[in-house]
Amino acid sequence: MDEADVMIFWSHGSVPNTSRPAFHRPTKFVDLGPTHSFSEQVEGMNWPHPLKYVIDTRLSGVRVRRVGLLGFSASVAGVSAFLRSADAGIIDTAVVIDGVSCRTAAYPAERGASLGPYTKLGKLAAFGTPPQSDLPSGSRCMVITNSHANGLPGMDPTWRTSREILDRITNNIPFQTDPLPAEVFDDPARHPWTNPAGSHTWPDGTTTTWRKTTYDRPPVEYAVRIGDLYVLSYSLVDPTSIGDHRYQAAVVMPMVLESIVAARWNALEPGSGSCVVV
Repeated sequence: MDEADVMIFWSHGSVPNTSRPAFHRPTKFVDLGPTHSFSEQVEGMNWPHPLKYVIDTRLSGVRVRRVGLLGFSASVAGVSAFLRSADAGIIDTAVVIDGVSCRTAAYPAERGASLGPYTKLGKLAAFGTPPQSDLPSGSRCMVITNSHANGLPGMDPTWRTSREILDRITNNIPFQTDPLPAEVFDDPARHPWTNPAGSHTWPDGTTTTWRKTTYDRPPVEYAVRIGDLYVLSYSLVDPTSIGDHRYQAAVVMPMVLESIVAARWNALEPGSGSCVVV
């Protein structure tokens, strides 16, 4: 039986082909396809065991060593669903790129339920598995990134939810940031990057027009690493935020996959400190 690590994602924000060679160990890339209902799709996969369903139906004959999830923008809702499932404990890595949302006028309990899956995995990534826990032993990795794009009507923007998750994980206690990859702050291989001018008409009939925007360096607002928890916030560069959101997919996502996720998986033997699916 073949053994492999697995990255699961959607067509809406897939692992770029150019990033896949960075994973040096045998790795399977599973695209769950296009959908407009990411959470509902996951909940329809033999809930509450959607991850085991994916392994059984998409990875027959493969002994899965580690599982990673990737979401960008709307597909982050699919990652959240996996993290809410009964299979959450066997997830090694979750990467959510500029897409964590929460209702602005939510009650505290509702906000906790919405952001809780990220907070739970983030605590494991930052501080490790608690002693005498019933969770599988081993380290975890969580990466959250955000632009300063406006949220949808009635929804908090990603820069606000990212900060709230970080505050929930640290309980607002001062912390020291661990070393970060140099590519977070300076990535000549991907810069300068330019988003061309354009326009888009939204379902309500309004049109947004944006100018060409060039990103000479990563516009990092703040970058935090605690253990294997990463929260990367990027400043507003394009006043319409269209270019900033596209920058997250085109530049931030491959940087995270190569410099953080693949680097960790390459360095850490499956079964010796990582979460393993048996």
